Amino acid sequence: MLTPFAIMLWIAAILCFMTYGVGKDISNIYLAAIIIAIILISGLLTFYQTMQSQAIMESFKDFIPPETIVIRNGI
Repeated sequence: MLTPFAIMLWIAAILCFMTYGVGKDISNIYLAAIIIAIILISGLLTFYQTMQSQAIMESFKDFIPPETIVIRNGI
């Protein structure tokens, strides 16, 4: 799912490409490439952190015993 931050960065990259088409200034291509690289790096880091947190949550299942004995009112 795209975050509002990522959506704004994608729009900025598209605008950089459009600006390059109008003015033919090569710096706009460089800026668009940097923005896209930031989006990809951010997405990869988010994916990595999510995978780590899911692995930690899965390991919590080992802490819960499969069966328990409950004593209520001495029974």
